[in-house]
Amino acid sequence: MSNQTYYISTLHRAKYMALIFGGITLVAVLLAFTPFQEIVKVLITLVSIPLVIFLAVRYSRIPSHWTFDDQKLTIIKSEKHIELPLANISHIRNLPRSGGNLLIIYQRKGHSYRFWRNKLFQNEDELQAMIQFIQHHNIEYYNM
Repeated sequence: MSNQTYYISTLHRAKYMALIFGGITLVAVLLAFTPFQEIVKVLITLVSIPLVIFLAVRYSRIPSHWTFDDQKLTIIKSEKHIELPLANISHIRNLPRSGGNLLIIYQRKGHSYRFWRNKLFQNEDELQAMIQFIQHHNIEYYNM
């Protein structure tokens, strides 16, 4: 097996959720001090949600590169490198969500790794090609 590298659009889930919650709260607090009617405040808050989601995705994304070679899977996310021996990978589970996927790598020994793939406001990544590669090389893969 030669080295195969795949680009996956991932994000820092806790940062993403905090930015969404903080952004909507900030909009609501700022609108609380305006003299508008309540229905106008609610409508402005609802209309601002896509902008808040866009900004949260923009500031919490961490692109990752997944490299498979003969012995291991290497995942590079910004400054962080994770190396997993292929023999130690029990299975990979893909849980599709509305804004992306939760990819969980279960190991035979050790803890599992979770990666949040993002589809919102992103170019297409190489998840489908990586899934085909995983299945072709007899790594257990479950799409839930």
